[in-house]
Amino acid sequence: MLIKLAEILDVSVSELIGSDVADGKNEDMMAVELARVVEQLASRNRRSKKVLKCVLIFLIILLLFFLFSYA
Repeated sequence: MLIKLAEILDVSVSELIGSDVADGKNEDMMAVELARVVEQLASRNRRSKKVLKCVLIFLIILLLFFLFSYA
């Protein structure tokens, strides 16, 4: 996915992740950077799911409150 994004933006993958890794060199460094980016995205996704879940629970409680208060 990162390669496709780099192709769309017409930049190299190393430029996209903000690293000065030369082509074909320091592949371990590139792997570490990619792992860091993946972990950040996973963390952001978990946080987004938690927020969405809390908002939905709040809306359901609010809906139930209004339904039972007018019954």
